[in-house]
Amino acid sequence: MVFEMEKGEQLARHHARLIQTTAEDSAPIGWWWSGHDRIATDTATLFTPALASRWMGYLNASEHWPYGELRERWAALASRLDGRVTFIVQLSAFPKSDPLELGIVQDADDRSMRLSRCILAYPKPLTRALDESDNLRTDRTEGRVECEVTPLVRLSSDRWQSLMEPYWTALVPQLAALAPEGTCGPSPYDFATGDFHTAYFLVDAPLSKEMEKAPRLSLYVLGGSRERVATFKLAR
Repeated sequence: MVFEMEKGEQLARHHARLIQTTAEDSAPIGWWWSGHDRIATDTATLFTPALASRWMGYLNASEHWPYGELRERWAALASRLDGRVTFIVQLSAFPKSDPLELGIVQDADDRSMRLSRCILAYPKPLTRALDESDNLRTDRTEGRVECEVTPLVRLSSDRWQSLMEPYWTALVPQLAALAPEGTCGPSPYDFATGDFHTAYFLVDAPLSKEMEKAPRLSLYVLGGSRERVATFKLAR
């Protein structure tokens, strides 16, 4: 993970935003047209050792951690996340705009922020067996696990950009080791009203031996009469 840590340090030196360390382990599951650009407003982020390495490398470089701080934080994070598959899911409801008109043409529909269930799917190892004609048949089945879903916070703002920050480091005890210096949770007074809304959810499931060997994981995010899928290729 030294290489990933160096990538995080380079991002810090180039004054990139901290959230950019999650780019390789985040999957967009919903978009919004700002009038100028297509913005990924719904995302699922899988916490991998590589992501944690980039994140801590960034903080180590930007905050000049004292000797031993990195090791202590890594041990604290590992003790919380070992044996679990952990995601942060962000779902948003933004007003719709028309590129040919000025201003908002349709208010945000908060049904798109509803999350009822999450299912984690992964391919099981190949199995070989003889069929009725004694021909060798190869099958690959899919394993599925119901995830635990914990709502974290719902935020509203007049500016969508202010909702795209990683507030969850202050909201999830399991991820406290990733919190930047001086981090505190988003104030309800600062995010109480506005036309733009977002919600964060902690999604996790037990890590099985089959998942550890799987080439990919797919997270099905169900809610608001919609199914969104985030697929992650796992490094081996």
